[in-house]
Amino acid sequence: MTAEIVMGLFWLTVAALGCCACIAANHLVRR
Repeated sequence: MTAEIVMGLFWLTVAALGCCACIAANHLVRR
């Protein structure tokens, strides 16, 4: 695996975790 692929997967994971955190926060606020 090249460094570009590793960094790409890393940022995709960070974006996915950030999205999940955002959705979870929205659900908590609605309650």
